[in-house]
Amino acid sequence: MAVKRGPRQGTPSTRKQHRARDNGHRKVRLAAQSAGSRRIKCDEAKPSCRRCITAHTVCDFASSSSQASLIPGLTVSASPLQQTADERELTYLFRTKLILTCSDEFNEDLLNIYIPLASQSQALIWYASVAFVALWRYQMAKSRRRHAVQAANVSPDIGTFAPAVGKGPGGSPTANLLHLVPMPGLELKMLWTAVRAVSEELSVQLTAKQTARAHDSQLRFRDAFDIWDDSRCTSWPESAATRRLRRRIVDLLRPLQSMVRLLNVEEDHSPTQIQETIMAVEEGGWATAKIGRPECNCLMQCVPEVCICSNRRVVAVDVNLRPGTASELCLRTCADVLNKRPGHVVFVAKPILLCGF
Repeated sequence: MAVKRGPRQGTPSTRKQHRARDNGHRKVRLAAQSAGSRRIKCDEAKPSCRRCITAHTVCDFASSSSQASLIPGLTVSASPLQQTADERELTYLFRTKLILTCSDEFNEDLLNIYIPLASQSQALIWYASVAFVALWRYQMAKSRRRHAVQAANVSPDIGTFAPAVGKGPGGSPTANLLHLVPMPGLELKMLWTAVRAVSEELSVQLTAKQTARAHDSQLRFRDAFDIWDDSRCTSWPESAATRRLRRRIVDLLRPLQSMVRLLNVEEDHSPTQIQETIMAVEEGGWATAKIGRPECNCLMQCVPEVCICSNRRVVAVDVNLRPGTASELCLRTCADVLNKRPGHVVFVAKPILLCGF
């Protein structure tokens, strides 16, 4: 007579628990490699595997379990740039004041997004932005101080505030721009620091990818370090080597200038070539200053080839590109804009492509 068996007791989950309890098996997630190579199950005992201790072998379970695995994509690297107090103030001015003043619909994303992001990893871009805001700070300080002095001389009601001009407030460094003292040497200092940053990133030994020209440029960088002196530059130097420091910097940066594309055309122009043209127009104004033209009325003494007043600075550049021939540049200084003059028209020869290294 066949015996009918009743339904199996318990749910599938309880049956799995009974089976695991009967087998006495526990899944091993971290095991010693030495135990696995000898086909011995690791019991994950700490600080060492008991099976390895019994077999008198070195257990690598403790060292492997203590090491944390890092995901390369989630590791955070500190910025290699060590900022001084002045550089931190200039960086703050760049992100809070200069962007609001100089940004427009064409370069808003460039100043607000791309330059701050690139400055975190590219030292040269960061130094260039600091040099830019240093020049803006210098021009802003001169204009604010000039207006404050004129207002104090005209109005007797605010004459009591004249001695406070030039003294910084106790709060934020950007709360009042009247305390900013013009620093004509800071522009050159930041540019020269950028030259140092570029030279430090270059390898000392000549590699297969570097040419003899690149190696010579590195030697020129290091040979020119002795001409820079912070105290001499900021105290209006008189030596011939330091008076020509601005041109020396451009000359050193010429082999390293990357090509830029102007007005979205197919012709590439060297930024160093355009910069030298701007410098020639600015420094050419010294001939007109000798005959007593009244446009140079800056409060500080202008030093040839070192400091140029804001009236002689080129503030507008109109480029008329002519494919295959010389390009026409119309440069207008601040005095040209105020006096509604047409400006200086110069012709730049056909650009020479510079090879980077």
